[in-house]
Amino acid sequence: MNLRFTIPFLLLLLVAAPAACQVGRPGRRQSTPRGTGDQSTSDKALPNFGGVVRGLDKKKLLLEQADQNTMQLFITKKTQYFDGDKKIKASAIKVGDRVSVEARLGPDGKPEAVNVRLEREKPAQETGSPAEGGSHDR
Repeated sequence: MNLRFTIPFLLLLLVAAPAACQVGRPGRRQSTPRGTGDQSTSDKALPNFGGVVRGLDKKKLLLEQADQNTMQLFITKKTQYFDGDKKIKASAIKVGDRVSVEARLGPDGKPEAVNVRLEREKPAQETGSPAEGGSHDR
């Protein structure tokens, strides 16, 4: 009588044991064909943010946008700086400079600056300002 229940139990154990060992293990990642992964952004257009630099150090750039919101972008070793087509050093960009920044989301989900471009404004003509001539009544 015991043999009648023991054999089906052993068969069930042999079938269920490998499946039970897989519970809780993460599945294997399926590899993607080369070229279809999200490894580079060279062929994709990056979002562009314009504004005035409110802070810049080796790790982050604070950018005040036209709507007065300040955006924090993280600097990486791959961040590049430009003045027109000319590549420049980060130290050439000062607080108060107007820049446009191409950015992407980093692996941690935070925005990373890819290209920072210094925007040169046309010099304002100050020779005709009313403050120069002044209107002093004597």
